[in-house]
Parts: sequence; C-alpha cells; structure tokens
Amino acid sequence: MGRGVARIGTLLLLLALPVRADPAGDFAVLLAQTVREDGVDYEELARGRDALDRFVASLAAADPGAAPADRAAFWINAHNAFVLRLMLDTRPGTVDRAVFFGPKWRVALRDATLDDMADLARDAGGPLVRFALYRAARSSPPLSPVPYRGADLAEALAQQTRAYLADGTRNRFAYAQLEAEISMLFRWYKGDFEPLQAFLADHMPADREDVARSLRTTAWRISFRPWDWSLDEAGARKPTGRPLWLALYAIVAAGLVLLGVRAFRGLLRPLPHAPSPPGEIGNL
Repeated sequence: MGRGVARIGTLLLLLALPVRADPAGDFAVLLAQTVREDGVDYEELARGRDALDRFVASLAAADPGAAPADRAAFWINAHNAFVLRLMLDTRPGTVDRAVFFGPKWRVALRDATLDDMADLARDAGGPLVRFALYRAARSSPPLSPVPYRGADLAEALAQQTRAYLADGTRNRFAYAQLEAEISMLFRWYKGDFEPLQAFLADHMPADREDVARSLRTTAWRISFRPWDWSLDEAGARKPTGRPLWLALYAIVAAGLVLLGVRAFRGLLRPLPHAPSPPGEIGNL
C-alpha cells in the first residue's frame, strides 16, 4: 500500500515536470490564452499568474544569445512579460509612463528598466522593434499572442508594423486630402523613421499601395495623434482588426506546446508488465 502511494506521488510529480521545466513554453500558452483582439484579458492573466512568474524568474540568469535576432527577440519578450506583470500587479486605469523609466528588474544578470530593455531590443533588432514592444496602453502596438523568436523575427516585425499602420484607430491616411494622422511613436522615435514618408510608404499594407505611391512622390500633411494611455484591457475598446495570421499563429504555437507536453507524459508511462519502481525522485 505504501509503495503504491509513493509510486502515485512520484508519477504526479513527474507529470508536473513539463510545467516547471519549460517556463518559455508556459509563457507561450499563457499569451495564447490571454491576448484578445481588443486587448489583454487580465482576469485570465491573473489565473495564469504562476506561469508568468516562472517565466519572469527564468529571465534573471538567462542568456539572450549571440545572434542579433535572438537578442532582439529575447529583450522584446522580457520587456513585454515585465509590462504584463507590472500591469497585473497594479491594474491602473491609466498607465503611468514613468514606470518605463523607474523600477529595475534582474534580467540576463543585469538590472534593467523597461526602457533599458526596449533600447537593448532596438539596438539588436532595428527600428521595427518599436512596433513589437508592448506599452499596455490603448495607443500601443498590440501585444503579440505568441512570443517572438530570432528565427522568424524579421517577418514577424514586418507583419506587426504593417498591422499597426493598417489600424485606423491608431493611424489614419486620407489619400484624397494628402493628410495623415499617425501615432506618437513616430514623433517620440523620429530618428528611427527618417525620412518619415519613405518609411511609411515602405511599410504600408498591401491593400494601400495607392497611399504608398503617393507618399513616395508627393508631400503629405502629417500630424500626430494624442497618445491614449488608458489600460489596454480586453472589453474596454472596440476590436482593431488584428490580422488573422496572429490568431492562427497563437493557436498553432499553443497546440505545439500542448502536444509536446502530452508526448512527454506518454514517455513517463511504465512499460506493460514492468515492476513498480521503488525509488524516489530528487528535487526538481
């Protein structure tokens, strides 16, 4: 009887091992579960708090990688994870911009503010990183439902940039009037986007080729929209038309993680007719 109970306890601990051993995978699943078309579901995020905390803890001594794309993806994911945890802890109605320059967290064996992480990501990944960094505000580029990876970072950033420019709640292009009202991001980080009209033209969505051609050949009147610092919480604003590829990507990523967990659990099942193991499991 005692041996049977010990065996069941050991098996339960082993079944829990994938959860504890793969904080990055847990974070991917958490994003897929909490990122909605109209913002972040903070109630669902609170239910997955353990997964978020494990991922954040794993960043303290993590290696960002040697390749620039890997480093950029690492710092984007770190930045976004700490923003989520900070918002979850405080649940502000309005995000205070000061939080990006104030508190420091231990990441990759250094102490860094959110702004430090953003700079490290930008230095490694280029200007389009600005559209992957989540600021938890309604005017912010939306949070990706999947973590960024170095292997496909360039395409993911290009997609994110085009999606942001296509979002009429954040950027408006009036072709007939030759007027554009665009996000304050382009003003705050203007050095990353000069010459501005050429940058906008190069990253315009495919269905706005008329706007792209005009931006390349004609002077437009460009102004900047006030930044809405209201918390980007699901249910608090209208859907923004996030492209379908993001939702599909999130579903596929979550499915692969779950399949991996299931396969790992299959490996843990004892072979038929094998004697029950009497041993103990060490500390995880």
